[in-house]
Amino acid sequence: MFVWGWFTKVCIADRMGEYVDAVFNNYQDYGALSIGIATLLYPLQMYADFSGYSNMAIGIGRLAGLEVAENFRRPFFAQNVAEYWRRWHISLTGWLTDYVFMPLNIKFRDLGNLGLILAVVINLVTVGFWHGANWTFGFFGLFHGLLFIPLILSGKMNKKAKITWLGGWLISPTNLLKMGLTYLLVATALLFFRSESMSAAFSTIAQCFTGLGSMCNVGGKKIFLFSLMILLAKDYLDEGKFKFSILKTEKPLWLDLQLIALIIFIVIFRGDAVKEFIYMQF
Repeated sequence: MFVWGWFTKVCIADRMGEYVDAVFNNYQDYGALSIGIATLLYPLQMYADFSGYSNMAIGIGRLAGLEVAENFRRPFFAQNVAEYWRRWHISLTGWLTDYVFMPLNIKFRDLGNLGLILAVVINLVTVGFWHGANWTFGFFGLFHGLLFIPLILSGKMNKKAKITWLGGWLISPTNLLKMGLTYLLVATALLFFRSESMSAAFSTIAQCFTGLGSMCNVGGKKIFLFSLMILLAKDYLDEGKFKFSILKTEKPLWLDLQLIALIIFIVIFRGDAVKEFIYMQF
């Protein structure tokens, strides 16, 4: 668990962060191509970084004989935002569900669906402002809260969306479409989360309409893309509960070989700059 978290942090999050930071910190210099790619990469950077520190903590806890709860459960296989939040930062969302959402839901229960909508929106705005006193965080939470409304009105908020596996290996096109749409909505909300201000967020969006622009040129793209493929492959295998999975085997020798390969990859291809965990800023 520790080595896997170390790998996702330094070979994916830190490397990918070089591209994302270069674009968002200088969005005036880029067009739709670079900004669009950075927007799509940022959720993956956050996932690799957040889950990286969580898995490292889980590993250290187990070394000390402590069982630390799972904090991320393959969030990008979610088919709607409600399922996404059940898979993303489970410790935070679980705490807020118990101490913010549930009391509000009880208080507003006589209002029916309207009460449920109010409870969800207030809860998610609280999630946003928990990260800092900035309107970008509040809008991030509000955006997600509004995405819950169709799910509440259709009665699907608490229903688990099942994945259909074609031939036992492939996810059905319908499921993939829903996952892709959910990911785009999450990425859009995170564009505001990542921006320094609301005006900067809207300026970044406006910059996309100035033209396609050129591709941001930073080093290490091949490394983080290859590392990202390993992460997504592991999540895919874990989601499908296949007999074969990365770092999950009853054969000690095969597990040792995987760990050695990961450590060698980390030592050779980690970035030169030491980057703190994204969550340390909150």
